[in-house]
Amino acid sequence: GGGDVDVGGGGSRVLMGERAESCADACARVGLRCSLSTLRELNSCDALRRHYACPSGCEDSIGEDQPAQVVVDAPASFKPGTCLVTSERLDCHGSHPHTSRLCACDPPGRS
Repeated sequence: GGGDVDVGGGGSRVLMGERAESCADACARVGLRCSLSTLRELNSCDALRRHYACPSGCEDSIGEDQPAQVVVDAPASFKPGTCLVTSERLDCHGSHPHTSRLCACDPPGRS
């Protein structure tokens, strides 16, 4: 993978955040802003598997850092390599020390 992918025709970009990075920060790092509506479309195991290996599978979790993959060198109790989706509220500003978030970013001028 080359990392950046266009989603649909809307011009949103999908980014894989650094470990412990929120989507707000990941998007800002490349001059974009986090798109909550597109993030909802990424909140599925299928979407995660397009970008991450998910070597430990994919499961429903609770946390504002989802959708995400637990980094492979996380402590064992955090299930390293597991992809996580949530049925809870999504948040552009959520982050977790042991996950890399799948993020959706829009150009800053678009509303």
